[in-house]
Formats: sequence, structure tokens, C-alpha cells
Amino acid sequence: MNNIALYFPFIQVPQTRWFTQVLLYWDEVASIVPFEFIYKPEALGPYMRELVKEGLVRQIFPQEYIQNVPRFSESFFEFLDNTPIVRSIRNNFRFRYVEIHIEKLSDIGRELCERGLAYQKNSSWYFVEENTAIYFMTYLAFVLGQVEHNFIPVTDYLKNIQIHHMKINKKNLNRMIAKNNFIIDFVESILPAPSTSVSPYQIAEFKGRYRDELRRFRQRLESLFINISSIADNSLRQEKIKLARQNFKEEIEELISKMNANRWQTMLGSICAITPLVTELFTMNSLDNYTGLVTNATSSLILAVSGAFQGYRYKQELYRSPLAYAALAHKHFKLVPGPRQSRTI
Repeated sequence: MNNIALYFPFIQVPQTRWFTQVLLYWDEVASIVPFEFIYKPEALGPYMRELVKEGLVRQIFPQEYIQNVPRFSESFFEFLDNTPIVRSIRNNFRFRYVEIHIEKLSDIGRELCERGLAYQKNSSWYFVEENTAIYFMTYLAFVLGQVEHNFIPVTDYLKNIQIHHMKINKKNLNRMIAKNNFIIDFVESILPAPSTSVSPYQIAEFKGRYRDELRRFRQRLESLFINISSIADNSLRQEKIKLARQNFKEEIEELISKMNANRWQTMLGSICAITPLVTELFTMNSLDNYTGLVTNATSSLILAVSGAFQGYRYKQELYRSPLAYAALAHKHFKLVPGPRQSRTI
């Protein structure tokens, strides 16, 4: 089964080095898109339109999936009702809005309007309070991953999870940071990728030619990551990392050589699947391992995602993604707003 990276929160994927790496190393990449965009592909923008044309990005239509989720709306509103930042926002009329397509919100849009957190722009779009919108898109992405088990949410937008609004135990947070920094340093020294802009055609041609090599490299790295991350002893872990770098040297040089043959300038590192904090907070196991990290667990989106499937089968472990190693540009989990963009949600 192919692993599909599901990009969120925006419809349009970013034209960045990070996303080029995602395109190269994942089996498939998808974005959550309204069905009506099939009839007006220009709304995707020129870059994403080319990616779709080259078969590099798959369009996921949310209504095909969420109609099968029994408590999709109810569970999200239970989350909002137990999230202090959202409750305080409702009393503040000077907040910022972002656009979300009605097809993603379903009947949630009307309820958000009644709660003063959104208003309807036209028959296709809602303006939704910014924090609520990002919470919703994160929720939607992870719900889709539960319905279609090979969807794994990825994002370059660190504002997706407003960790600074949660009650965090700083001691446990620092412990988690120390545990994960080795992963960040390791991946920085392992993963080759172009350092400059590469056209969708070039990416498709390269990926088609070396698909098996890229997949094998990623699978080996995934397996190694899982193995190393389970080692508690720091000195033993560092020894394993040192040995791994030596073992990967030949494969890294081979991939770099092939990229250079395409006249791509290359460098190492800087890929993430989802941010490290999201990795920890959005797994059932992490809630067991980090008791006390999030003291207000009832407001966690993880509970909302599982609650959406109440009474039905869903994955017991929410995305302990083998590729969720790091957000390398933010080594110490410095959560800063994502870039201001005109892309719609």
C-alpha cells in the first residue's frame, strides 16, 4: 500500500524546497480540494495545476469521505466547547477571518455562524475565525486519515496547532524536546534534495526514473527512525546514529549524483511530515507516554478525531507516522505563525 502525504491546511500546495522533498520521497501527495475545482482548474494556481497535470498531486474531495463519519460535526463542536481560546474568541469581535470552502465544512459552517465564529461570504465560501479555521482543517486532515488509512497529514504551517494556547507542563515539554532533537540532527545529515526551485515536469521525470530507489531509501530511513527513536539511552542512541550515517553514506552519494546529473544543486535535510509536537500530541501512545504534558486533555483534537468515529472502527494509533521525524527549520519547537499567504483553505 502506498503512503499518501495529505497536505493541509491550504488548498494550494506551497512552491518551496520543503514541498519538493515531499513530492520526491512520498509515494503520493494529495491536497484537500473542493469538487467544483474540477471545472475551474485555474483556481488551483499555475504551480499546483502543473503538479496535478504531471500526476504529482492528487485532489481529495472531502465530501466523498466525511459523509461516512458518524459524528463528524458533533465531535468537532465538543472540542470547541472545551477549548478556552475558542470560548474567549467568541467574546471578541475584532478577530481575523480566513476563507473555507463550504464543501469542507458541510453543516459545521452554519453552526459556526450561529456561534459568531463565521459568516457566509456566498454560496461556496465561509469566512471563518482564523484559529477556528486552522483547528478545523487540522481536525479534517486527521479524520480523513482515519477514513482512508494511507493518508498521512503533512504541513509546513506551524500555526496549525496552537500549542501555546494549551496548558503545557514546561518540564515535560523540555524532556520531549531533548528526546526529539537527535532526530532532527540525524535527518539533516541524511536526506538529499534540490536546494533550488525545480519544475513539476523535472520532478515527475526524476521520480519516474528513480521511483524504486527513492522508495527504498525512504523505507530504510523510516525503519531506522523507528528503531533509534525507541532507544532510551542517549549514548547508545548517538552510537546508532553515527553508525547509520556511515551505512547511508553510499546511498546518499548515489542519490546526490543522480540529482546533480539533472543539474540540480543539492543539499541535505529540511523535511518534515508533521511537526514534532503534533507527532507527540496526535498519537494515542503519546497521551500515555506524556501524562501531564497536556493537562486539559479533553480539549485535545486527538480526542475529537477519535470521538468522530465513536461506535465505529477506527485506527487505535493516530499517526505515529514513520516519516514524522521533524520540522527542521524550527529545531526547538519555536512555534511561530506560518507565512502570510493568499491561498485559500
